[in-house]
Amino acid sequence: MDINTLFLLVGGILALLATFGLFLKQAGGVRKKNVTSAFALFPLTWIFAVLGYFLVGFFISYGYHFFQSATDLNAAQGYQGLRFFFLASLACLIPAILTSALAERAKFPAMVIASTLLVTFIYPLLEGTLWGNLSWINGRTGILQSWLGLTDFHDWGGAVSIQMLAGFAALGGVLVLGPRLERYSKDGKPLEFVPHSPLLYSVGNWLVALALIGIAFSRYAGDLSKATALVPMNILLGIVGGGLAMFLRPKENWHIRQNSILAGAIAVLAGADVFHPLAALVVGLLGGALFLFSYRLITEKIHLDDALGVWPLHGLVGAWGGIACGIAGYTFLGGLGGVNFLSQLVGTIVAALVATAAGLAIFYALRVAGALRISHDEERLGLDIVALKMEHIAEETKKK
Repeated sequence: MDINTLFLLVGGILALLATFGLFLKQAGGVRKKNVTSAFALFPLTWIFAVLGYFLVGFFISYGYHFFQSATDLNAAQGYQGLRFFFLASLACLIPAILTSALAERAKFPAMVIASTLLVTFIYPLLEGTLWGNLSWINGRTGILQSWLGLTDFHDWGGAVSIQMLAGFAALGGVLVLGPRLERYSKDGKPLEFVPHSPLLYSVGNWLVALALIGIAFSRYAGDLSKATALVPMNILLGIVGGGLAMFLRPKENWHIRQNSILAGAIAVLAGADVFHPLAALVVGLLGGALFLFSYRLITEKIHLDDALGVWPLHGLVGAWGGIACGIAGYTFLGGLGGVNFLSQLVGTIVAALVATAAGLAIFYALRVAGALRISHDEERLGLDIVALKMEHIAEETKKK
């Protein structure tokens, strides 16, 4: 096994750990009656996401399929197989992000169907044009070069193609699904739900943020001659910047403030390979601040019940990361260059529109089919009882 395949193996394992970290965070952020169901979604969404990416998604993105002999698949030490392992594991972040926004009131089948469709069809279209063989945004026949005469869009670590995609698709789901029962009072004031475990919530954030360092560096597999220490250094400093943002809102709930750490990492992902470390620190700080202020804005003013703040954290901060790459990546700001502000702005907007439209279409179709939301009575009982039939919890609930 050469060093390239080893990078893919380690990167894929870290991506799976990051996925588990997001579900750990979800289990800590929901109320006690929905904790086990949050964990149960991990294998369910993961299984079908990997299956869809294996059968369809990987081929859309890279033009390679696995319907051939094992001898052919094992060529070059099975490099394409390990490449699939890494990228499929990375794609599994999407279901973990998506289900966190819809927690506590969406049906299990709806979340599995929605996340599978995104990973199988929508994500490969974006991944393929940024990292693979498609050219509808990037490439000589893509929107940026052919229509606008701009350079290609740059997204090294998936701030837009993964984080923002999942965040804006989740926004579509939140809009269609509506808020949880008793989330807002009759006069429109948000009522705080006590999370099951702020500790689990924060541990999940840290696990994802730190795993992103190794995941982004593993993207060099296949061409290690271009590997640079800037990637792990910049993401680390992005995390530090996001951590500093916590002090901007000292009165915010502690577990909510911890999101700024992950926001700092997400903000730096797109330009991690071209930023100067000081620029990464600033981009991470602004990413953390963007989450903290936008979370309260959408909750209290816009009345979007995003259970774990997915749209502000992954969607808005991911979008900021894509745009920031076209600012801090310039050489006059200490970056390595090769980026263009207009390319980053247009590419981010196009990706956001595609993701939002996909989320709205998928979740609206599920609602029309009556397969989206549990009943009000079931929501009061909790998904642990309704979806997992944990009767002992039901008995405890009746006694109380």
